[in-house]
Amino acid sequence: MKSIYVSIPSLYDPEYERTIDDVFKKSTGKYMISVGGAITSDVDFYDYIVKRYKDKDAEFIHLDPHTEYGVGNGRYHSMSLYQDQDYVMQIDAHTKLEQGWDDFIVSLYEQAKKETGNPKTVLTSYLGQYEVDGTRNVIANNSRYATFEPNNFFAEGIPKWVVIQITDMDPKYQAERFLPSNTYCGQFAFSEGSLALNYGVEKKSMYFD
Repeated sequence: MKSIYVSIPSLYDPEYERTIDDVFKKSTGKYMISVGGAITSDVDFYDYIVKRYKDKDAEFIHLDPHTEYGVGNGRYHSMSLYQDQDYVMQIDAHTKLEQGWDDFIVSLYEQAKKETGNPKTVLTSYLGQYEVDGTRNVIANNSRYATFEPNNFFAEGIPKWVVIQITDMDPKYQAERFLPSNTYCGQFAFSEGSLALNYGVEKKSMYFD
């Protein structure tokens, strides 16, 4: 049976439990699912999460919100809990998964790998949005395409990216199942396990992916 490691960092995120529950409850059972997460919060919330998932294949790291901050820092630490699983998926702590997500995403990834001919292919996208109304209903906003804006920067040093609705793109691109991307979207990424072993720069320098 193949395995999937799901990396889910959290920064005081009230959706964290529901996201982890989705990962386990909505999987098909065809894969061994493991969750790892760096939790930037007070110690009480960290202790609660550890106790809540003590009977699951889940491991967590506590980060002090006063000294260990930054989106990329949390993702870096979450990836460090990887333990040689076949696949790696990174998602945000506020992600809604559909029933059978694991079978779907592995199938999609294998299709993408055939198209690219590259064993290190990464699926990545800005996901659609949902409203927290007790049922986590999905609202009208599909996955979006991210791209860099040439010669523009955030904070005078971070390459600026923009997010484009697929429906706003040229129709010839809308018909494609996969589009090449020049930016990695930390909100969602899926690849083979080697992604976790080659994740990026050292944690103290990494505030964004």
